[in-house]
Amino acid sequence: MVCETSRHGKQTKFEFKTKEHFSSCPLELIYIDLCGLMRTKGLDGELYFILMIYDYTKMTIVSFLKKKYEAFECFKIYKELVENETKLKIKCMRSDNCREFMLKSFQQYCDENGTKRKVSITGTPQQNGVAEGKKIEPYRKWLEQC
Repeated sequence: MVCETSRHGKQTKFEFKTKEHFSSCPLELIYIDLCGLMRTKGLDGELYFILMIYDYTKMTIVSFLKKKYEAFECFKIYKELVENETKLKIKCMRSDNCREFMLKSFQQYCDENGTKRKVSITGTPQQNGVAEGKKIEPYRKWLEQC
């Protein structure tokens, strides 16, 4: 008889292989991630920030939010900005399964605008690795110095 706890404890995760640039054309893929609740408030009382990363160039936009529900409106502004700038449409958006990105209104907005949604599986931040890596990147040098 095999102990069930022992069997689960011995399971390992496979390494996710990443590509330098997944996108072959502008606005093919956008990564998005909501971060917070921060310990320290921003200058205007913000407790969250949202990262929106344009995969083709890795250009990153950071917006600071007071409440999580502001993420949807922030994404709409970002979408309008990059689409007006490039004269192209966002084809795909990848995010984790954060409640704010799973709202029916968010999904409906993406459907109406032809934006495909890719959502990472719970417990696998590697699937949204570009956005997750951006959150860690500033701390790497600091950690190396400690």
